[in-house]
Amino acid sequence: RMHVTWRLTRKDGRDIVVAVRSAPIVVDRVLPGPVGTVTDVTERIEGQRALRTLAAIFDATTDFVLQTDPKGQLIYLNPAARRMLAIGPDAPIGHLNALAFNPPETVARHAVEIVPQALEKGLWVGETVQWDHAHREVLVSHLLLAHRDRHGELEFFSAVLRDITAQKSAQHA
Repeated sequence: RMHVTWRLTRKDGRDIVVAVRSAPIVVDRVLPGPVGTVTDVTERIEGQRALRTLAAIFDATTDFVLQTDPKGQLIYLNPAARRMLAIGPDAPIGHLNALAFNPPETVARHAVEIVPQALEKGLWVGETVQWDHAHREVLVSHLLLAHRDRHGELEFFSAVLRDITAQKSAQHA
């Protein structure tokens, strides 16, 4: 049995990656030869590379990146968001609702403005106030994306928040 991956260059100059699998065929205890498949896995390899790149960006950014299910239950927090909320790197988060980290005014805006616009247009961009782990207010530039499946059904939300508290304080001064 053989399973290998090769990088090849097609006649048109395009580089591709193929996965080759083969196994011996035995017929009446005779080995006439192997049988196998060759599959172009270029898209899958490039997709995996893109995911690793995004993960590295999310891990390194000081922006707070999070994802929730349609009901607001957390499914992802990047390291910066975990630090802001004092949630350990491996601590479970599925039992937490993202709105619990918002003051009442922001929760109300989510209901009447932020979520409805994200559902209608695919995204909402603005400024909101969030709470850190000690319930201190943090002014953020806020992007909310609504992700839909191929049937148009809401799958999850992604949010990217940037702390602009110091910037706004400087502007007011």
